[in-house]
Amino acid sequence: MDISISSARIGGVRSSFPGSKLSVTPSELVFKVTLLGTYKFAPTDIIGFEPNKGLYGGNIFIKHNVADYPEKISLNYKGEANELTQLLNEHGFIPAGIAKPSRLKKGIAVRWIFLIAAILLFSALLFCAEKQKDTIYSIIAVALTFAAVIMIPKSESLQRLILKPNRRVGEILPILSLLKWISGILLAFSLISYFMKNI
Repeated sequence: MDISISSARIGGVRSSFPGSKLSVTPSELVFKVTLLGTYKFAPTDIIGFEPNKGLYGGNIFIKHNVADYPEKISLNYKGEANELTQLLNEHGFIPAGIAKPSRLKKGIAVRWIFLIAAILLFSALLFCAEKQKDTIYSIIAVALTFAAVIMIPKSESLQRLILKPNRRVGEILPILSLLKWISGILLAFSLISYFMKNI
């Protein structure tokens, strides 16, 4: 059974694009979010569904214990949290997860030194592009961003360099996915523009 979702928020990234949905079987709940990826939960992964009374994201908060997913996952569903739970129960999916002790996830998962270095490098390349009146530097900045967001999920060495101890790359995948789309589109347009001007 598929349940349409009007919008979702994974970690700190919101998606309101059409196509987000929940797919449910007795053994698995699959949460597909346009541009941000697919999240799969077994009954033992889901502690429950709670009304989201804060300012964060949608109207229903998915309380889970999967360490490799962002802690905050919410969605906009046409009904209440208890209605969603009842609907999933009727189709055989019964949350059976147990809350785990705090994993001490305080603050962002990425090391501050890496963020600062990345921002400085990006800014330096843009400064060179402006000063030298040469767009190749801005293309390099976007290309490096695109390459980094592609490589980080695949490279354990990069993950150890970028992430704080005991943090997982899954916590930042939504942001990486969004950056991949943005930087990829910018890179394509920048390259087309550059070659058109220099042909």
